[in-house]
Amino acid sequence: MKLRILTVVLAVGVLGAVGCGDDITNIIEEVQPTNTPDSGTPSTPTNTPDTGPPTPTPTMRDTECRQPMEGEEIICGDGVCLAPEECDIGGICVGGSNDLAPCTSPDDCDGGRCTVVGGQPVDPSDPEGPSCSANCTIETRRTAPYDEDTGALVQALSLGVPVPLDGSQTIQTGAPRDEDTIDINGDVTFRAGDLPMITKAEDIRIEPAQVLGLVCACVRGVEVPAFGAGNAATGLISCGGGLEDIDVLITQDHHTDPIDETFMPNPSCALPPDPECDDDLEIVPGVISPTCREQVDPECNDPATNRHPGVCNSARVVEFSGMGPVGSAIIFNTTAIGLLSDRGECRDDLAGMDPCPFEDYGPDCIPCTDDDLDLGVTETNPTTTGTTRSRVFNASNRPGAIIDQSSNAPCTESADCTELNQCGEPETCIRVDGEMRCGNLCGGSGPCQTTTSGSPFDCEALMSNQNGGLEGGAFAVTFPSIDAATIGDNVTSVLFSF
Repeated sequence: MKLRILTVVLAVGVLGAVGCGDDITNIIEEVQPTNTPDSGTPSTPTNTPDTGPPTPTPTMRDTECRQPMEGEEIICGDGVCLAPEECDIGGICVGGSNDLAPCTSPDDCDGGRCTVVGGQPVDPSDPEGPSCSANCTIETRRTAPYDEDTGALVQALSLGVPVPLDGSQTIQTGAPRDEDTIDINGDVTFRAGDLPMITKAEDIRIEPAQVLGLVCACVRGVEVPAFGAGNAATGLISCGGGLEDIDVLITQDHHTDPIDETFMPNPSCALPPDPECDDDLEIVPGVISPTCREQVDPECNDPATNRHPGVCNSARVVEFSGMGPVGSAIIFNTTAIGLLSDRGECRDDLAGMDPCPFEDYGPDCIPCTDDDLDLGVTETNPTTTGTTRSRVFNASNRPGAIIDQSSNAPCTESADCTELNQCGEPETCIRVDGEMRCGNLCGGSGPCQTTTSGSPFDCEALMSNQNGGLEGGAFAVTFPSIDAATIGDNVTSVLFSF
């Protein structure tokens, strides 16, 4: 029986699935950021640790569950709490005519799938009380600040810009079970030892990020109802075995219109032509990455940034591979990143100034609040403890231009670089972090840097500290962007280190 992980997020990215041979699937809804009333203060929370609600006592759990009778199946999501389950509140329909309706059986969903989600209160009348995870165990909240290794690199064709990041993250995890979790559809959703996890939209806490000399980046978590009410991210940490499909490659092409005399890209570094600009792609089942025709479709119709009228920007193509050790994790994050044109100053001392020197700050003249002129486009990105890499073909609408790191093999001269890059051209021997490496160039003699790697979590620390234990782990995410404000086409690489 294949493992079906009903997860998803992601980013500036921002910006966890277990078992040997597991395959990752995902069901989400496309949503837009939800604007809440503007309080006049920055919407990005501070790093104050959040201990959340107290962990329920065994007595509380026992009163809601019973021992199974002989022959009675233990099914997570059927609404019947049978030990070793600690809660079972049913699921929700994802897709179909009654999308997001409650369900306890596949028959309850007309054309959709009955899916068990985490982060939902055991007692609907007590939303601040204990919550139930996607493997039918009581969740605990784990909060940790990002450490000094946390940061991002925005790699454009002409330059790479480091971006310091500060903030914290709260992850709600279920408890590991001694046996596989079987859902309402008869699928194994979590292997023994897995820790399901979710993050609430409000618990993605990234301070305004200074992209020096360019923009102020504002990262907002975005609720995805199909993950469960309030959730922006979902995934799992593997503490019972290794994790398959832990490494991620994301490709996007700036120009997928048919080749003509005015634009003739190298076919070796291009996605297939898309004459109708409608080749939307599923990143994983239920997660759609759309194509976008510049100055036509609403997602890319800003003449100030989308400067190539009628050009088709491809969907993001996401590929998974590789195997991670115990403690590996993958979480799909849903975020929106607003880019405010203020030379990267992120000024927080201008509140109420009229006129505001930075129009993008909105009427309150404060960056990263809900009245910003750019609230960002909602994106879903896989964030992993493995290795993640992204690339852009025909970057900045230039035939054959590529933003990609390539082999990174050691070298002493370019003749040593026998590997060819994606465009079929020889790599160049360039200096990377003090060492000579084979790669592509971005900005004269500088290397393209579009890859980063995370670190697995310490399962022993997680088991011994149900409200912490994240220290030492790190999530990595990369993602391509087309026609970003001021920066243009780029790949952003982010490491969130705890």
